[in-house]
Amino acid sequence: MELGRAPWLFHTLVCTNGTEAVALLEHVAALTRQRAETLRQQNRRTWSPDCGQPFVLLIVDELAEVIAYQPDQGLRKRANAALQSIVSQGRAPGVCVLGQLQDPRKQVIEFRHLFPSASLCV
Repeated sequence: MELGRAPWLFHTLVCTNGTEAVALLEHVAALTRQRAETLRQQNRRTWSPDCGQPFVLLIVDELAEVIAYQPDQGLRKRANAALQSIVSQGRAPGVCVLGQLQDPRKQVIEFRHLFPSASLCV
């Protein structure tokens, strides 16, 4: 809700937790894999500002709504798979996830260990 007040700040802004949100997660997961392959072909190990690609910051507000409370089981599974791919492989190709929860102390994220500690504030 809050992020929707400044849509010009974002390349893509999705304000639902359904099909559009999952499609965006899958797009960023594919982008992550593509950028990793490009870095491998360039014999680079990690992203840097001089690589010619922008740093990607994916902000997921109400993360639990997308990956745990989504009523459609198929969408929930797709969202979880895409997000796990991004957070486990995104650091080197310059893709970061900022996941926001109402109460991060609750165990609603089965893969919270994949988030860097600075990204999942407790």
